[in-house]
Amino acid sequence: MHFFPRGREAAMNFIVADVSTSESVYKYFQKDIPKEQVWTALYGAIADYCADTEFVKSNLKDWDVRSLYFEVSTLVLGIKMKEFSNYNVKRDIVKALASGKTPSEIPGLVLAAKKAVAEEFKLYELVKKKAAKLSGLGYFLYDEYFGFRGPAALFAATATDSVLGVSVFKVKGFLDVTLRSRKSLPLNDLAEKAAEAVGGSGGGHPEAAGARIPGNRLEEFLSILSKLYR
Repeated sequence: MHFFPRGREAAMNFIVADVSTSESVYKYFQKDIPKEQVWTALYGAIADYCADTEFVKSNLKDWDVRSLYFEVSTLVLGIKMKEFSNYNVKRDIVKALASGKTPSEIPGLVLAAKKAVAEEFKLYELVKKKAAKLSGLGYFLYDEYFGFRGPAALFAATATDSVLGVSVFKVKGFLDVTLRSRKSLPLNDLAEKAAEAVGGSGGGHPEAAGARIPGNRLEEFLSILSKLYR
């Protein structure tokens, strides 16, 4: 499915660096959809750490910010839980949002978000015990998949009193890495450069990034990452 049916060239005019996809899509279709669909654009922008654009700041003034942030939290936290992790279920959520529903109106999503908050508090305690520091970075290595990679990376930085935190998930033959920082850093550029240096790939957003690297190159990756951001 193409989100921009009027042509790729026209669509590219709406895609700007450091702007969320939801903002770009809304701007492209805004003449053809209800004004209230801007809520969905704001959900995505806030969730994607792209809330500092003039578009977001301006539109937040028109609505109850507390309610919007509640809906964002419901959506972002709720889909971390197993019952909402399936892509078909996530597609149903997208359809519900497109029809005008808010995240809190989707059955079970608020409760799932509440569970996710409890899981994050448990995660912090685990990271605090097991996080390590290498080359000035905090990192947390885990074997079992879960949907809290971003918080785990941030908690690794917090627990080790580091600027940059990394969570590392072992997958067959490679490592799935997530980066978060306690201060403003171009994480997408750092992830890309450090990953490519060890034969992997990386990218994302300035505030939220990740990488996939060979399974035996973690220490080298962290060392390069540390040199890049200092």
